[in-house]
This record gives sequence, structure tokens and C-alpha cells, in this order.
Amino acid sequence: MIALESPALWLFAFGSGFLGIALYWARIAVQQGTGARNFIDPVGTLPSFTAIIVISTSGFVPFFSIGLADGVAQNGFAYASMSLGCVLIPLAGVFLFKRIWALAVHLNTPSQASFLDEVFASKSLVVLSAVIAVLFAVAFGGRVMTAFALLYHDLTGGVFDPVYSLFLIASIVALIAVIGGIRAVMYSGAVYGAMGFLALIGLIGFTLFLAGGFERLADRIVDLQMNDQGTAPFFNLSGIVQFTLGSGFAPPDGSPWSTAMVLSATLAFMGLSASPVLYLFAVSSKSNRVFGPGLTWVSAGAVGAAIMAFAMIVGGFGLISNMPDITGEVMERVSELSPWFMAALYFGLFSLVFALISGSFLAAAQLGVVDIYRRYYHRDLSDKLAVASIRILVAILVLISVLMSITAPFLSAELASLCLPLAAQLLPAMVAACYRISIAHRSIAVGALIGVFCVFVTEPFGIRALDFVGLELPWGPAPWTIHSVGWGLFFNTGAVLVISVITRYHDQGERWNALTRFLESTFPAQPFSTPVISTAWSVALAWFFLAIGPGIAIGNSLFVRTVGREQENMLGLPSIVVWIMIAWASGVAMIWFFADRMQLATAHGSEVRKGQSAALAESGMRTDRMAVTVWIILGIAGTTATLAWIFG
Repeated sequence: MIALESPALWLFAFGSGFLGIALYWARIAVQQGTGARNFIDPVGTLPSFTAIIVISTSGFVPFFSIGLADGVAQNGFAYASMSLGCVLIPLAGVFLFKRIWALAVHLNTPSQASFLDEVFASKSLVVLSAVIAVLFAVAFGGRVMTAFALLYHDLTGGVFDPVYSLFLIASIVALIAVIGGIRAVMYSGAVYGAMGFLALIGLIGFTLFLAGGFERLADRIVDLQMNDQGTAPFFNLSGIVQFTLGSGFAPPDGSPWSTAMVLSATLAFMGLSASPVLYLFAVSSKSNRVFGPGLTWVSAGAVGAAIMAFAMIVGGFGLISNMPDITGEVMERVSELSPWFMAALYFGLFSLVFALISGSFLAAAQLGVVDIYRRYYHRDLSDKLAVASIRILVAILVLISVLMSITAPFLSAELASLCLPLAAQLLPAMVAACYRISIAHRSIAVGALIGVFCVFVTEPFGIRALDFVGLELPWGPAPWTIHSVGWGLFFNTGAVLVISVITRYHDQGERWNALTRFLESTFPAQPFSTPVISTAWSVALAWFFLAIGPGIAIGNSLFVRTVGREQENMLGLPSIVVWIMIAWASGVAMIWFFADRMQLATAHGSEVRKGQSAALAESGMRTDRMAVTVWIILGIAGTTATLAWIFG
């Protein structure tokens, strides 16, 4: 007989409630979203507040995937600088979402792939967007679900097998997307986002309780810093850059967390705002009026504050307690004292990742069926059959994700680490689409492919893949303590600029010029004076330099003073901690300035009318195109197998 104090019982009870809420909103979504067209084309159809809540809470997911608090417990507060990615996610959204929404409504492009095809007429960008969407669903989604399945197994004391737990979690994720589509994901995601935010605050509060209060926690952190010289790398960044050849070669001095690593790694978080799934969330909003205040105060403000507290308090407690798996340890302590509260926290934390993971599977399935198969191979595919195909494909992708996580967890983790760096390579394309800057639009695809290649050869998966076919690279992951996204964006933007200068961006094409006129009429230039504009960009560059760039090294010792022969922290916390907190607060102010005062994410007076569906291929089943595609795939597979057999 299971006692009321059993964690398994409470997890089952709260899990049933979690599923019940999701099914309720799925039912509401089905009732409101009658018809196949609503399932396929959600552009401008959902309440704006749901979009901003889901977008904001999705910002938690990358930090859970990298184990932010556990990373601080293992690597010290230099790793906590990664939490400044909570500023970069909404910052990218401020620059992009308002204009992307208007273009998506004007072009009627429900997916990022169709959007890129309409704007740039590039099949390479379509394929890249599709690959990123699948990786977000299968690899990234699988990694996050696996982490929660293992935690579920631990919290039940081994009552539930991890494989069973993973199938259970994946079933809930798939069920909502299959039944109600994007409407159900957004409705339930908005409710879950509020619940999850409260749960994270509860986890942070319980950690403070275990630590004996904030003052006691701060005192113990300072004691560790001052009394143990071996922990110096935990409280300092290791210089500007370290010219090592990456992991597996000569290790960097102190730690790999140089300012170059911080800058390049945090830029990866901007890839979330450029990903196919957040594109789907953003364009589903009925209006773009909510992006400015929502991204400023909800995403950067409330969510950013919770992420900072999660890193500093939970991670700091793990550091002083020598508990590298601090998140799991705190949850187990909660389970010992209050099993029902532990169950509430568990499903609250799972609520934060639910919408992004479920939406990733839906975005990948929709893109594959509607924007690739029907667009290029089978124009006559009916809406009803397309919806059925999307639902089947969601189930297939979830099953593949689960099986890959079980049979090849190492491969799944390496593929998941590619998601944000690859998505970040779409940033130049999205910026060019939104602002029509003076570049050759045909250079965008070339730059993106070069960036993808640079990411590939500086990530563990790419290095292992090349080694498999007999090509051994003379460097490892993150050479020169620069993350793969840094290498990718540097050569990506460099290629775009060089090609644009060489071609002098002639022959932009009538389609490009028409979209430029649309943006100019919809978003007329604001009468800002030149000094105001110059000041705005100067502030932005200064923030990047001081908050996540080389200037962050100042934070190692800025708030430290010498008293006699001893050094002490001026504000009662390690200097780097105070610097990171100031960087976050100033980052929120910067986002508000760009969103509101520079009007990059405020409402506009021009009405945007929904356009016609994107141009489709010729009618009928294009078996010729299908055959060519199959032969290309077989050719790539055959070439890879041959190289592996000869050189591997």
C-alpha cells in the first residue's frame, strides 16, 4: 500500500492534474479552431498575451538544457555570466518580432521556411530552417525530456523506470500538439508559464531556506572565496582570450571561461529568437502591440530576474556545499520534507519547458508537410489530409526523439548542442529581411552556409563526424576559447559583407524592392535626431563590451578593496556576481530604450492585411522532384559511407 507520504503518489496526482489542464485547453482549442485551415495557418489568430507569455517562458528552456545552476556549482560564478543570455533573447526579439509579424501577415507565411523562401527565394535557407526545426524537436526536445525523466525516476526512489518516465512525458508533449495544434500549445503554455514561474520562485526560496537565508549564503560564499586559494578560478574570468586549440588539446589556464567564451557563448541564446519555433509563436499573435512591453518587462525583467536568481542562489548554494548536481539535490531535499510540494515544483518546472518542446515538434511537422512537401511536391494535397499528416508526423518525430534518447543519448546530446548555434546563423537573414539593409540579398544564403560549416567544424558532433570519414581536424571544440556560434557568426557576417561590397548589391529584384516599399510604408522612419540615434547605438555597443565582452573582466576586481593586507568585497558579494547583476539591470533598461523610445517594438498606426498564401508548385504530384530529392539523399549517404570505408 502506498502511503500519503510517498513521492510517487503525489507525482502521480499532480501529473494527472497537469494532463487534465492540458486536455482542457486542447478541447477549448478544438472548439475555437474549427477547420483544417486554422490548424495549418495560425498567422495572426491567437491572443497576444498568450504569445508573449509563451515566448518569455521559453527563454527558461536553454538554461535548463545547459544546467545553469549545476554549471555554477561545478565551474563557479564565471559560468554564471551565461545567465546574461536572458537579456539577449528578448533583445533579439525587440529587433525582429514586430517586423517579422508584419511581413508574415502580409506574405501569409506560417512557417520560417516559407518566410525565408518568399523573402530570399533561396532553397538553401529553406533546407537550413527545416534541419534546425527537426533538430530542435528530435534532439533538443529529447534532451530536455530525458533530463526530466531521469529526475522523475530519482524523485520516485526508482519506482518508475527512466524509460517509462520518458515515454510518459513524451506522450503528454505529443498529445496536446496532435489534438489541438498550435492553439492548444499556446493556451496551455500560457497557463503553464505562470505556474512554472511561481514554481521556480518556490525552488529558489526553498534553496534559501536550506542555506539559512540570503545573508548566511552570501557569507559562506565570501568565506569560500577568501579562505580557499584553490577556488580562485570560481570567482574570476580567465582573461580576454586563451589561444588554445580547444577541448582535447592543451587545456586553458585557470578555466576555459575567458571573456571571449562568454561573449561567443551568450550570443548563441539569440539563436532562440531566430529559431523556427519562436517564429511560429510570434506570428501567431493577433497583434504586434504586445512585443515591446512584453519582451521588456516580462521576458527580460521578470524571467531574467528569475534566471539570475536561479544561477546565483541555487548555483551558489551548490558551489559552497560541493554538490555539483544541485538542482536534483534540492528537489530531493524538498521530497524528504514535503512530497506534495516536491511534486508541485517538479511539474511547475516542467511547465516552463512544455510549450517550447511541444511547439518544436509541431513546427517541424508543419514545416515538413505544408511548407516542403505540399509546396514543392504535391500542391493538390488537401487541408484535411495535410492536418492528418502533420499529426502523424508529430507522433513519429516524438517516437524518434525518445528512441534516440534511449539508444544513443550521447549522439542526442551532441545534436542538441548544435541547435542554438545553427539557429543563430539565421540572424543575418532575419535582420536583412526586417530592415532591408544595403546588402546583396543573394549573399545571405552563402553567408549562412559558411556559418553553418564553421559551427560544424567547431562542435563535438562535427569533429566526430569528420573523424568518422577519416578527416582529423587539428583543433577541438571551442578553439581559442571561442564558442562555435562565435566562429559561425564571424565568418557568416564577414562573407555577407564581402560579397555585398564586391557585387555592390546590384540587381536586388522586384520582389525585394516590393517588400522594401511595404516595410517603408508600414514602418515609416521616425524623426529621431542624429545624436539620439548615435547615442542609442553607442549605449548598445558599450553594454555589449562591458556586460558580455572583454570589459566583463573588469568585474573580477572592481568591487574589491584592500584593507591592510587583506582584500574584502565592498558589497558583501564576490565582485563578479555584482557585475553580472548590474549588467542584467542595465540590459533591461537598454531593451526598454530600444523597444519603447526607439520604437523598435511599439505599435504602429498602419494596418497590415493578411495576404494570399505563398506560391505553390505546379498542380499534381511532382514525382520528378521527389525522385531527384531521393537521389540526392542517397548520394550523400553513399558518399559518406564510401569515405568512412576508405579513410575511417
